[in-house]
Amino acid sequence: MNTFVTPRRTGVAVVGIATVLGFSGFVPTAEADGACIHVGTTCFPTLSAALVAAVDGDMVQLPAGTFAGGATVTTSITVSGAGQGKTILEGGGPVLTVGEFGDPTPPTVTIRDLTITGGRTTSAALSQVLFGQDGVWAAGGGLAVPPSSFDFDTGELGLGATVRLEHTTVEGNGVAPTSSIDSGIPCPGGQDCPFALAAGGGIDTSGDLTLDHAVVRDNHAGAGSGITDLASDNEGGGIRSWAGALTITHSRIENNSATGTAPNARFAEGGAIFHGGGFFPSGGRFTMRDSEVTGNVADLASGLPDETAGATIDQAAIGGGLQLTSEVPTVLIDHSTLSENSVRATNTVGSATAFAGAALTNLPSDTRITHSTFRRNHASAQTLGASTGLAHADTAALQLHGTITHSTVRDGTVTAVAAHGDAEAFAGGVWVLRGRGVRDLEVRGNTLSATAGHGLATVLGGGMLIDEAPEEAGQGGLQMSDSRVRDNMGTATGRTTVLRGGGIFDGPASDVGPFGGPLTLAQVRIEKNRLSPTATAAGGGLFVQDQPLNLRETRIRNNAPDQCVGCQSATHFRATRKVRGSRIGGHRYADLRDGRSYLPHGRAYPRLK
Repeated sequence: MNTFVTPRRTGVAVVGIATVLGFSGFVPTAEADGACIHVGTTCFPTLSAALVAAVDGDMVQLPAGTFAGGATVTTSITVSGAGQGKTILEGGGPVLTVGEFGDPTPPTVTIRDLTITGGRTTSAALSQVLFGQDGVWAAGGGLAVPPSSFDFDTGELGLGATVRLEHTTVEGNGVAPTSSIDSGIPCPGGQDCPFALAAGGGIDTSGDLTLDHAVVRDNHAGAGSGITDLASDNEGGGIRSWAGALTITHSRIENNSATGTAPNARFAEGGAIFHGGGFFPSGGRFTMRDSEVTGNVADLASGLPDETAGATIDQAAIGGGLQLTSEVPTVLIDHSTLSENSVRATNTVGSATAFAGAALTNLPSDTRITHSTFRRNHASAQTLGASTGLAHADTAALQLHGTITHSTVRDGTVTAVAAHGDAEAFAGGVWVLRGRGVRDLEVRGNTLSATAGHGLATVLGGGMLIDEAPEEAGQGGLQMSDSRVRDNMGTATGRTTVLRGGGIFDGPASDVGPFGGPLTLAQVRIEKNRLSPTATAAGGGLFVQDQPLNLRETRIRNNAPDQCVGCQSATHFRATRKVRGSRIGGHRYADLRDGRSYLPHGRAYPRLK
């Protein structure tokens, strides 16, 4: 037997394999009085009996009423109720399983017009397959679609069932593990940090999943489920999708949570949705149209140091709304709203790191976002007690690797508060790893705040932060046109403060990033952005350092304490003789190169590194 080591940060070794043992935690629920569940013309008293009798192509028709969960679908059928809130599948762990681990031909199933609720799941088939015991890997509180296989040589999951949810609600479900194993990562006390997974509070899937006019709400992965707080990794409060495509149309994903608490917790990711392999080299396309992701939370309250015995202990809260991994080949978000999602991290011993309040997209995924709104999303990090660690929070709305057009990013907040160490608040709206063809984007009213009473408080990029990944040198940065960056703000309070780029920051900050990237602005307005205190602030509108800057018909004005740092080395160009050129403060520039400085006379700003 080959032993496969998972490629993700936990360092957990897969130590055993077994045949599928199913899912645990079934809690019976009384069937509706006198219920008749039809398969064709035949009447069955329970859902489980009807599903056993159904064959490919059948429709299982449930009347209004409440029916016991804990059932499994193994054939290609339609399960249809009398309507959301009228037909209720309740209880079990999970409430409904579609497909079985080890089935080489998973079914194709449609579920419609019903509600899935009350699931409490504490294990999954993969717990036995990967670790030889139940309760370590808990997945799918309401609906579970297990993989068809696991390849110990490649680490790949075999695609599970194809499922379509129509006019279906998945609500009030939870998932958490009941046991843990050693992770191989040293922890204080001479022992390994424990590993256990809570994934998919509402839905856990390893197959193609489509949601159409569906609702996924009030589901919880990890400590928020009220089951246990043992999980080190807490993923996908609403949906955890490991393999296959995830398609969401005319649906709402709201008020779900991925929550981890001390002493075991190290990660909380994807408050609404975590899509992509993560532990496994798998993942399908992500498509969301005409949908809402609102009020979801990824919340990590840890109590671990940054390192022990020379080994780093990674800890982070990522993606209050969406966490889309690098295994996802394409991302499309169209005519959708992501609002009031939060990512939060606290730590009583070491550093606290939180980023991507609304959505995280990763390289090399090709991301396209259009006609969408990111509103009132939040990222916060705070160190507590005697911790001398770093409090780092960034990106209220979106980490972008691709393009965004005809969209708005507004009213987000990024807050970092350090008890005794340093605090960093970066990217009030968007962190751009690679932005190509960014057009008609408004980044407005976002706020950065860093507080470090005993250390350094740093604020970078009140509206946007420009970067590029070392793996994509020369391909990152931002090309933006017909857009507005306005009314963003950064404040810092600390023994020492540094503030750069009230509207846009583009430059190197440290040896580990951000690094900055090439910046081209055409017909862009950077206006009314603010940094405070002004004594240690630079680039109220735009701050560029060690990166090429190209400007065409761009206006930078009414920012404070100044307009631009780095514009003195910009290339200014115009397409025709009628174009009036760029304007920075009271100066107009239409020639190819202008060497004048736009800083107050004699004022110099220190480099960040």
